[in-house]
Amino acid sequence: KIHDAVGQPSPVGVSGSINYSVSSGFWGSGIIITYVHDPYNDAIPDKFTLFQNFPNPFNPSTTISFDLPTECIVSLNIYDLTGRQIKTLTSSRYPAGSHQIQWDGRDDRDNPVSTGIYVYRINAGKYSQARKMMLLK
Repeated sequence: KIHDAVGQPSPVGVSGSINYSVSSGFWGSGIIITYVHDPYNDAIPDKFTLFQNFPNPFNPSTTISFDLPTECIVSLNIYDLTGRQIKTLTSSRYPAGSHQIQWDGRDDRDNPVSTGIYVYRINAGKYSQARKMMLLK
């Protein structure tokens, strides 16, 4: 039974800590279900993707997102413009799916880095990509 407004998600069940929801709409005098969200069946990305960090420019922290079509070991590192590695954000196994990691603008010794342009690079399986970001203080 759906009690919410047209097009709004309605909780329909809970299994453990997972909430299932339904979005609905009216058609004539009846209700039709137009979308069921099952967290166990979320689509797995079909390709490796490294997204632009957000926000960019940033201060004091930024979020780096990436998609993995398969489980693999991921290394995500931050470099200055001279190519010197200043921070390892992760170097571990991740399942297929969408992931996010935050960077707080600090190096591996927990010192704040200076204003400037930095490069972040992901290596995941045979996939490798880099993007630029800017820290403004």
